[in-house]
Order: sequence, then structure tokens, then C-alpha cells
Amino acid sequence: MSSKSRIEEFNNQRYDNDKSMDPELMANFLRYEIITSKIKKIAADKSLKDPKIADLGCGPGHLCKYIHDAGFPVVGVDISENSLEKVREKGIKTVKADLQEKLPFKDGELDIVIATEVIEHIYDTEAFMSELKRITKPSGSIIITTPNVASFARRLMLFFGKNPYLDYKLSGTAGHIRYFTFRNMRDFAGQFGLKIVSKQTDAVNLSGSGKMYSRFLGRIFPNLGKTIIMVLETPVS
Repeated sequence: MSSKSRIEEFNNQRYDNDKSMDPELMANFLRYEIITSKIKKIAADKSLKDPKIADLGCGPGHLCKYIHDAGFPVVGVDISENSLEKVREKGIKTVKADLQEKLPFKDGELDIVIATEVIEHIYDTEAFMSELKRITKPSGSIIITTPNVASFARRLMLFFGKNPYLDYKLSGTAGHIRYFTFRNMRDFAGQFGLKIVSKQTDAVNLSGSGKMYSRFLGRIFPNLGKTIIMVLETPVS
């Protein structure tokens, strides 16, 4: 089986029964709320009435529904046909695409591109970032999130000699192969001429399970937060 077929099979099987993207989970609803608020601010600041938005790696479409319910049109993009069926059931348009390859959008087609919890799954992250920049309009917005490998909970787990959720195989894991800190992501975005408009986290986890967390500490110490959340702006030309 080719690597592409295996990745598609992995995602199809994952979304059959996986609940890791459900909005009821703290790890998700905080992030979904933050991303939706970012979209509202971008649309207001740039006077975008009906911005063209794509959610890359949308999974079963929970974030898409947040965005749709907030009054914004959005297209869900994923390699998994199983997940795209769930997105369409929510009344949202979809595009099937392998995010490891050239994306099926024209140059500068989109006002806002979202890649939440995606880049950590990508082998060629440089090609991926180039594609995000290419499909986003000049002075457009890219919202990117990824787990913070230097979060407080991960540091605590390392201190006690535990694996801080660093995947070392495909089966039975989330499929992460790239890991970022806030500084890594800042420097990486800068390589592509992307301006950081805002950066924040969702919360600081106080336990490895994530059941104990603090949004207040996340505002004070974002570098210790669970998730890296950045809004990037593409160059004018």
C-alpha cells in the first residue's frame, strides 16, 4: 500500500469512531471559539461581507459548523471521504484533497485559510506553508494552530520520565510527525514573509490528561499553553 493510500485509510478509520475532535471536549471548544472570534474580527477589520474561507483538514466538520453558525460561508477540505460525508450532512460544501500535495485552489482565491491541528501531520511543512500563502489573497489571513511541544503539561511529563504525547508510530496515535514551540512557529512563518497579527494559547493544562486547566494562566503565560494559535497575514503583493 502506498504512503498516500495508508494516510487516507488512517484518516478514514480515525473519523469512523474517533471523538477527539468533538466540540464537547475542552481541547476543542476553546480552540473553536477562539478561531471563530478571530474570523469575526478579521471580517470586521477588513470589511469582508462574505469572506471566502477554507478549513483545511476539517475532519468531520465541527469547526466548520461553528463558522457556518456564526454566519460565514466555509468550505471543508480533507482527504477522508468519511469525514467529508459528515461535513456535507451539516449543510457545508466540501473539497477532497491531500494536504501533502498542491491544494485545489487558485492563487489568491481565499480571504481566510484555516489550518487547525494540521501542520503537525505534514511531512513537507515548507511546501505546505508555501501553499497556504499561495491560495490566500494578498493581505489575507491564515489562522494556524498546532500543539505546543513546550507546554507546561508536557514539561511536567518529561520531568517524571513519561512520554509527553510524542508519537513514534502511525497506528494507535494521532499521527503527529512535526512539533513546534511558539518561537519555532514565529520563525517558520517569517521565512515565508508572513506577518504575525496575533498569537495566543487556549489554556495551560495542569495535568497530562488535560482535565485540569487554566485559561487565566494561558493569558499570562501563553508559551506554557497547550496550543499555539496564530493569525498570520500574507504580504500585500
